[in-house]
Amino acid sequence: MVTGLAASTNYTYLVVANSEGVPTSGITGSQATSATATYTWIATSGSGTWTTAANWSPTRTTPDVTDQLQFTNGGTPTATAVPTQTIGRLTISGNTAVVLQGSTTTFMITGDGTPTNELSIANGSSILANGTSSLTFAFSGVAQANVAGTLEFNNTSVTNTLNLTNCTMTVTSVGKLAAGTTSSTSPWTGVTATTLQMDGTYEHKYTTTSGTIPTATWNSGSTCLVSGYTTNTTSPSGVVQTFSNFTWQCAGQTGNLSLGGTVPLAVNGTFTVANTNLGSLRLAGASSPTLPVNNFTQTGGVLELNSGAGSTVLQVSGTFNQSAGVLQSSANGAGTPRIEFNGTSGTQSVNFFNFAPQGGATTYRVINPNGINLTGTGTLTTSFNINNSAGVRISTTASPAISTALNLVYGTTTTLTYDAAGSLNIGAAAFPAANGPVNLVLNVGTGNTATLPFARAISGVFTLTSGKLNTSGLLTLNNTAVGAVSGGSATAHVNGPLARTLPASLVSGSTYVFPIGKGTNNFFELVNPTTNAGGTVVVQAEVFDANSGGTAGANMGALNTDRFWAASITSAIGNFTNSNLRLRDPSVTSLSAIAASTTQGGSYDLQGGTSPTIVAGTSVTTIAPAVTALPGFLVIGTKAISMSYVSSTTTQSVVTPVFVNTTNNQVIGL
Repeated sequence: MVTGLAASTNYTYLVVANSEGVPTSGITGSQATSATATYTWIATSGSGTWTTAANWSPTRTTPDVTDQLQFTNGGTPTATAVPTQTIGRLTISGNTAVVLQGSTTTFMITGDGTPTNELSIANGSSILANGTSSLTFAFSGVAQANVAGTLEFNNTSVTNTLNLTNCTMTVTSVGKLAAGTTSSTSPWTGVTATTLQMDGTYEHKYTTTSGTIPTATWNSGSTCLVSGYTTNTTSPSGVVQTFSNFTWQCAGQTGNLSLGGTVPLAVNGTFTVANTNLGSLRLAGASSPTLPVNNFTQTGGVLELNSGAGSTVLQVSGTFNQSAGVLQSSANGAGTPRIEFNGTSGTQSVNFFNFAPQGGATTYRVINPNGINLTGTGTLTTSFNINNSAGVRISTTASPAISTALNLVYGTTTTLTYDAAGSLNIGAAAFPAANGPVNLVLNVGTGNTATLPFARAISGVFTLTSGKLNTSGLLTLNNTAVGAVSGGSATAHVNGPLARTLPASLVSGSTYVFPIGKGTNNFFELVNPTTNAGGTVVVQAEVFDANSGGTAGANMGALNTDRFWAASITSAIGNFTNSNLRLRDPSVTSLSAIAASTTQGGSYDLQGGTSPTIVAGTSVTTIAPAVTALPGFLVIGTKAISMSYVSSTTTQSVVTPVFVNTTNNQVIGL
C-alpha cells in the first residue's frame, strides 16, 4: 500500500522481478488518484452535527484526509460534535458566521507545503469555537492560514485551542483573532512571533480571569485590543511584547487592574486608553518600568502610572493627547513617575485634559531637540500644576523647550532640572517668575552653559553639577541655609550675579559660598557672618575677569589687574553685623591680601587684620577685625605694611665684645 499521495495526480509505477540476482526488464503501469472532494455545509442557521453526512453537499459519507470543507452559504450555522478528524482544507466565506463546537477533539488540517491557505476565513466571515467540550485547531505538514475575517476562541469551563506548531497564520489588516472569556488556561500552543503574523486586530475578551495575549509579530498597523475585563484585577500574560497599537477599552470594568510593571516592551503606534468604566488601569505598583510609546491617546477611563511607590517612566515620541478621562500620577500619592517627551521629528504636541496628573509627584522631562507645545482642554485653561515633590526636567537645548499659554505652577519641594548635554537658554515658561520651582539643578556638561536671561528666585537648593549658569539676569537664593548651594567647581559655577540670603540672628560659625566665576571658579565667601534680629540680609556678588582700574590704598602696595569682585548688601543692610571675607584665586601668595573700595575705580584699602589667612594658589581670607559692611568692590593685591620702631632707654646688659668673622654674637639685650 502506498500512502501520502496527492489528489488528482497520475502516478506511474515500474515493477521489476529479480531472479537469482538477475533483474527482469520489468513492466510499467499508471494510476491516477481520485480528485480532492469538496464539501459545503448546507445550513445557514441552526445547529447540525458535523458527522451527519447529509449536512454536507454533496453528502459526505466517506470522510478523507484530503477533503476540502467549506462554509460559504452565509448565515449563522452551528456545527456540533466536531470529531477528531484530519482534512485538507477549511474555508469560511460568503459572510458566514459559523460556530464550531467540539467534543474534546483535535481538528487537524494537513498542509501540502504549497503557498495555499489550508485555513481561510474571508473578510465578513468568522469562526467561533465556543463548545463546552474542548476543540483544538491543529495543523500537520507545512501549512498556512489566512484570517481576513474573525477567528475567536470563547472559553468558559474548557479551553478551545489554536495550535500553530506546523502552521504560519496571518491575520490580515481587516482580520481579527480573539479569545475569552473566563477560562484561565491559555488557548495558545505553538503560537510564536514566527507562526503568528498580526496585521489586523487581536481582541482580548477575558472578563473575570486575566487570560493570555498570544505571542506574535505585531506588524505596523496591527492592534492589541483589551476589551473584556469586568472584575479581574490581575495583569494578562503575554503583555511583554513590542506592539504596533495597544488599546484599553473595557466598558464593563469594575476593578483596578494593575499590570504590575509587566508593561509592553514598546508600542510603536498608539497607546490608547479609552474606557475603564468604574475601575482603572495601573501600569505598575511599587516597581519602576519604562514604557516607550509613539503616540499616547486617552479618550476616557482612568490611567494610573503607579499605584504604589514606584517610578514608572512613560516615554512618548509622538503626539500626547489626553482629550478625556483621568490621568493620575499615583493612586496613593507615594509614586514618583515620569512622563518623557523624546520625539525627534519636529515640535511635539502635548495636550492634557482638565488638569495635570494628580495623586502624586510626576516629573515631566523634555528631551525632544525641538521642544514641546503644551496645551490644555476641558477646564485646563490657565494653570498647569507641578505637584509637590515633582518637577520639570529639560534634557534638550531647544529654545524654548516648552511653548505654552498655560502657567506652570510649581508645588512645594519641586525641582527644575537642566541636564541637556549642550548649551541652552532657560525659557520663561519652564521657569516662571511667579510660582516657580523650589529647587534648581544645573547639569549641562563641562564647557556648556545655561543662560538665565531674566531675574528669578528660588527658595530651595541650587545644585551645580556641571556646566556654567550665565545670569544675564539675577538668580536669588531665598533659602537662608548654608546648604542652599550644593556643588560648584572650576567647571560648574555662576557667570554673572548671584544673590544669597542670610537669616536673622545668625551667629558666627558658618560659611556662605557664592560659586561665581568667569573662566574658572573664583568664589566669593562670607566666613563667620553674623546678623542681628532685625531680619534677613541679601548679599549679591559677581566676579569680573578685568582690571578694576582702582589704585592701592591703605596698607596695599599693588593691586591685581586681571580680576575684581563686586559684592554688596542689596537688602536690609542694617541687619548685617559683620563677617570675614574669602576670595578664591590661583594668584594668591604669602603677601596677598583683600582690598575694598566703594567705587570700582577708587582707592582700595586692606580689609581686616594685616595678616590674612593664606592658602597659596587657592584663597585668601580676612581676619579680625571683621568687616561691618561690604563697600562694593573687592580685589586681591599685595599688602604693604609700614614698619614701626619704638625707641628704648633700657641699659643693655650685654657687654660681650663682638668679633669680626664670627657668628651668633648678641648685639642688643632686651
